[in-house]
Amino acid sequence: MNSVQLSGRLTKDLELRRLDNSNKTAVINFMLAVDKEMSKEKKRECEDQGKQTADFIPVRVFGKPAENCAKYLEKGSKVIVIGKITTGSYITQTGEIKYTMQITADRVEFIGAKKSNRNQSPIDFYDEDCFLDNYNYYDEYDESPLL
Repeated sequence: MNSVQLSGRLTKDLELRRLDNSNKTAVINFMLAVDKEMSKEKKRECEDQGKQTADFIPVRVFGKPAENCAKYLEKGSKVIVIGKITTGSYITQTGEIKYTMQITADRVEFIGAKKSNRNQSPIDFYDEDCFLDNYNYYDEYDESPLL
């Protein structure tokens, strides 16, 4: 069975795209930052050493769920992603084979609303000291932060 469920935060604002010229099929790609399980002391130690305290998982969402994500989510939004692992590969210009992995989401559950709607939401997901501020330059199609 190929099934995955992840909880994390978006690393940047979302950009809705369409798959074809008819503008029918919406798609969103985003990076989900999932905290690694560690004690506060270990996390502080890793941060002091410049080590990552989260895993960054690429996610793709299609159709109406993608449109809803674009409407209600932004950098720092906390979500639960339910879907499957999708793998692939491509050949670079130098002839090297690169393998890819992403989550194709069947469902995205919002755990809060946009910051601008913060006062209307009973769930306050926004943290002024969010660890994502350290990953502003994360490229969603790269394997490591661009620090």
